[in-house]
Amino acid sequence: MIYLSAEKTIYISNGGIIMMGYLIFLVMFIFFYVVFKLILDNKKFIGKSYDERQLQIRANAYKYSFFTVIFLLVLFGGMYGFAPGAINKIASHDMVLFTIMYAGVTVFSVYSVVKDAFFSIDNKKSNNGYLILITIVLIINAVCLITHIIDGTLIGVNGISFTEGGACILNVFTFGSIIITIIIKSLCNKKEMAD
Repeated sequence: MIYLSAEKTIYISNGGIIMMGYLIFLVMFIFFYVVFKLILDNKKFIGKSYDERQLQIRANAYKYSFFTVIFLLVLFGGMYGFAPGAINKIASHDMVLFTIMYAGVTVFSVYSVVKDAFFSIDNKKSNNGYLILITIVLIINAVCLITHIIDGTLIGVNGISFTEGGACILNVFTFGSIIITIIIKSLCNKKEMAD
């Protein structure tokens, strides 16, 4: 409930705060839906094409990513079975599961970049835009991570939680790995062209 006090200050009760959160979520959802719809309707974004070699490499990258996720699930499942308290001191359950998923994404991305199958062959200008986008995401998450470290909220009672800074760690690691791999690959390509 929102009401106005004598000092002309607006107060929101707990129900109003929850309602405000739903409203903000709804506005953000509509905004991102419209943005993604506009991007997908634009023909130049849909027209990305990969040659047969790139498609085969991407299939291999998906395969390696899948086996990485399966291996880590079995590994952490076994660790939980034999020593359940050991992992709980380091990371929460949600952090472990998201770490496994991010590891799969990182394996796919790094393998694709190394084998020149990450970007499409016909859209070189969007590659720079993609690099700028992941750099911005990396910087935002690095600032978030530093804030959690300074506040002392990174490590809680159950170790690192995905919702309390763990997401920042995973995003910094994943996008940092992708950016570093892209930079190293482009430097190697320039060196090969010079020779």
